[in-house]
Amino acid sequence: MRLNCFIVASAIWLRAHLRSGIAVRRSVGLGGLVPHFFHVHDRGRRLVVEDYIPRRRKAGPFDRGDSALAFDGLYRVRVYELIGTATSDTLFGAYRQALIMAAGRDRTIRV
Repeated sequence: MRLNCFIVASAIWLRAHLRSGIAVRRSVGLGGLVPHFFHVHDRGRRLVVEDYIPRRRKAGPFDRGDSALAFDGLYRVRVYELIGTATSDTLFGAYRQALIMAAGRDRTIRV
């Protein structure tokens, strides 16, 4: 199993002094058969997701491609902005209130 995404996520997590998180989801390119790890960092009203995506598999030990020591892949960073938050006695009530707040906000992108 290729775990370079786990190595990269762990290295970023250690660099952040364990104040962030590592998450896992099913792989998109391999039909969900392999877990894909990524780093998640909360920055106030923004959520930053950083992950490593291998380019291709190696056919032989000296071919170009991803290996345990040489990472030949892409690094992706996604930034999500908080547009609504709510608290309620039930999950569905909080979800509904957050959606109402999000629908009322201006959706222009601020840089």
